[in-house]
Amino acid sequence: MPSLITRFSAAYLPLLSKFIADIKNIDLEKMPEPHLPVYGRKYENASRKILFMGWETRGSKGLKEFTEAVKTNPRRALFGWEDDFDELAFVYWRANFNRDFWSFNLRFLAKLHKISDWRILYKDPFKYEDVLSSFAWANAESIERYHVTAQGNDVKLEDWQKVKEASKIFDDAKLIFSTLEPNVVILMHWTADETTLLKGLEIEYVSEIHPDYLLHYKIKSPDMHLFWTKHPVRLHYEGVDYNSVIEEIVMLCKTI
Repeated sequence: MPSLITRFSAAYLPLLSKFIADIKNIDLEKMPEPHLPVYGRKYENASRKILFMGWETRGSKGLKEFTEAVKTNPRRALFGWEDDFDELAFVYWRANFNRDFWSFNLRFLAKLHKISDWRILYKDPFKYEDVLSSFAWANAESIERYHVTAQGNDVKLEDWQKVKEASKIFDDAKLIFSTLEPNVVILMHWTADETTLLKGLEIEYVSEIHPDYLLHYKIKSPDMHLFWTKHPVRLHYEGVDYNSVIEEIVMLCKTI
């Protein structure tokens, strides 16, 4: 079985080359760069491989610099998030009074690994380096929506549309799952198109734990469990206790 870095490079380096070729005649100034999956150093050999999957990366930019990096050193560009993950920088990316994507992830990891207070993961992260290096992160959409970043940077809509279209080669859930081979995926993008998201995946069964905000898919090929829920901020606005959502997923994970 090829190593994860070998599989990841083989899957994504050709896509990077195609993406760069497809956007070569576009004004890339202030355009968002694509978000590619990233994983921690302990992820490949983790006893239970968790993939946190969001919607998009808000505030992304630097596509012009990204394309130059790909041309100069494609492998380095592919693993551009590696330093942040090795330094556990994501523990400081919390927002919205700890109701955000990263706070959810830290709460989940603490609950899964029986850490009584999830806040210790950002107060003393390197004490729990094994836990914080054991998961992967991907987004359902590698380029965020126009109004999120590009519009405010005065990027032309037609230029963004061309980049968005070219980036769809990265938004293939089967590609992400087959490459990273997670045991558990927690998807926090409730409005994702189900047909597009699950294309090419062999579904064994679906359980509507809470039809309004939590679904459980057992996927036969690749062999994994997908828990589909809403973004933590949305759960909060709708009066759903995201801690109870975490507890339910963790309880099911322990049976896997």
